[in-house]
Amino acid sequence: MKSAIHHPLSQHPGTSPRVHPPGLSRLRHAAQRSARVARHQQWEVDTAVEDSFPASDPPCWTLGRVG
Repeated sequence: MKSAIHHPLSQHPGTSPRVHPPGLSRLRHAAQRSARVARHQQWEVDTAVEDSFPASDPPCWTLGRVG
């Protein structure tokens, strides 16, 4: 009887280890860079919003009477 050889990197006994397609590390690096850029852009927006509140202009209405 033949026994299946289990490779430590394979998912199932008797199967070959997973091989990542060429360029996968470049794709991962690009995705990580894109995520960093998106987080930085969101940080810039959040900072601008925080810096602009409260607005320096008073409301356009008053509670008093004119006259």
